[in-house]
This record gives sequence, C-alpha cells and structure tokens, in this order.
Amino acid sequence: MRLVAFKTNGLLKAFNKHNELIYQKEIHEQNTTQKLEFTKSNYYEFNGVFFGVCEGVGDLDYRDYPKNLNFNALLCETIENYLLNAKKPLNEQQKALLADFLEVYDKNIEKGFYYLEPPFFKEKESELLKMRFETNVRS
Repeated sequence: MRLVAFKTNGLLKAFNKHNELIYQKEIHEQNTTQKLEFTKSNYYEFNGVFFGVCEGVGDLDYRDYPKNLNFNALLCETIENYLLNAKKPLNEQQKALLADFLEVYDKNIEKGFYYLEPPFFKEKESELLKMRFETNVRS
C-alpha cells in the first residue's frame, strides 16, 4: 500500500481488470492522502483521471502514474542502444517500454529518489549498470 496525495475533493473509484467498479469513496478534504493498494491489472479513477499505484518513496501524486507499468519485457540492449547510440528500437513494444522507462527515470531524477518504482524498474536499471561496468572493464 502507498499513500496517494489528492489536492482537491472528489470521487475516488477503483476498478478491476474487467473494468467493473469495485470500490468508491467520496474525498471531502483538500490536500489529503489516502492509503491505496498497489495496482497491477486494476486501476483507480479520481475526478475523471485514471491512474495506478506503484511502489516508491514518498506520497504519490495520482497524476504522476497514469497507467500500470511493468518493465519485465524491456530489453537492456534497447535502453543501452538508445542512450549510447541514440538508436530507437524498431519494435513497437520496446519503443513504448523505453519511452515509459525514460519518463519514470526522469521523474525519479526530478524528485531525487525512487519516487516511482514500477515492477522490474530497479532490476532493469541494475542490469544496465552491470552491463556498462562489464563493458568498461573489458575496454
């Protein structure tokens, strides 16, 4: 579970993977937080804005995680080729995963800590650093 920040009042809804409403709660206070479950295939909606909840440090602004992410299928070679050679992947799935990974990375840099930690984010980052270290050792 993670605290999610809401700056305004409104209606919070939770949906399962079949888009069925499973929970709803009226938020009456402004600048409040709610403890919400992490999402994988389910999602939330607040005042018409859809969002997910991932692990991370600090209170999550619901607008910062608009969809559930999972970087298991992202190849480290895709990240490395883009960062070192500015080579975008041809595969559409890799292209989308790379764009999402870079957005999460930028948000974490902006915050100065692991604010967003979707599944397999840290593993891919660690794998990438290991690849770079091994490449430098061989050089």
